[in-house]
Amino acid sequence: MVEGTEEKPKTDKQRADEEMLEKINIATEKLDKANAKYARNKAAEEAAKIDAELDGEGEAGVKVKPKEETPKEYADKVLAGDV
Repeated sequence: MVEGTEEKPKTDKQRADEEMLEKINIATEKLDKANAKYARNKAAEEAAKIDAELDGEGEAGVKVKPKEETPKEYADKVLAGDV
């Protein structure tokens, strides 16, 4: 047998430290998963907001219809040089 290869019995403090590290690792994994889920949800929320804005919905979720010009209004704009 080679001297110094025997493992010493662990003290209560060492066992407690190892348990604490294991709990910290588990908590870290849970936080990483929660952060990833939050990022996915946030991206989906932003995409939905952009889609709503492009569909003509305002901040309150009310569709805003663009005002349609009458032929007379269009002709007035053309004659005024606004088009």
